[in-house]
Amino acid sequence: MMRYLRPVAGAALLVALLSSCTAAPPTPDASVPSGDAVGPDSAASGTPRATPRATPSVVATAEPVDPLAAVTAVVVRPENLDLNDAAGATVHTLSYDADAAEFVAGMSVVLRAEPTVTEHPGGHEWSPWTQYDWPGLELRDDHEGGDFEQDMNLAVTFQAPTIGHGVSVATIQGFQPGGDLAWLAQQMDETYTPDGTNQIQAERGPEIGPHHDGPYANANSVAGQDFTGSTVIVAPWNFGIGHV
Repeated sequence: MMRYLRPVAGAALLVALLSSCTAAPPTPDASVPSGDAVGPDSAASGTPRATPRATPSVVATAEPVDPLAAVTAVVVRPENLDLNDAAGATVHTLSYDADAAEFVAGMSVVLRAEPTVTEHPGGHEWSPWTQYDWPGLELRDDHEGGDFEQDMNLAVTFQAPTIGHGVSVATIQGFQPGGDLAWLAQQMDETYTPDGTNQIQAERGPEIGPHHDGPYANANSVAGQDFTGSTVIVAPWNFGIGHV
């Protein structure tokens, strides 16, 4: 019996010795940062977790808005167009003495369309001119020079009460192309001939020279006329000096 108990005791002693030699858990590396830089499972392994970085915010840069894109109404004045927004505020003016390229560029934004361009040769009594046409609007750039310069650089004829994408056209008192010219004559205390052709002064600008014969001042004006059978608005028109 004693011969068989000794090996068992020896085995037990061996197990005890092996158990005492088991390695202790590794100590975490002091170089690993604590807190959020170490994940919940990294304390036992000593493996650092990457610190999350904030994603840089991207700020969208808005494209500048052209104020002319907000125009909903054109008021025809003696020396310029008032371009108004929906609230009735004038956001821009276009002078008839502006360069044709500037005027065309502005109206192209308002009407969201480029015009048709036609060149006209001169004659014995008139200078050559360039004509720009949008539906409902004609712009003339006469090429006068020297002693023949008596008008502003550009002239407009509005043929429709609404142009472009719903942009209204009117004189300062509300007369529109296609409207009742007799009404405008009454507003302005002008003579109106029902069976004839009429040209009614809708608004007069400041005097620009000596007064000539007749009831009208030498000044640029807005005119309503029905020479072609349909009423249109024309500007600038000088009632005081007459035209050929």
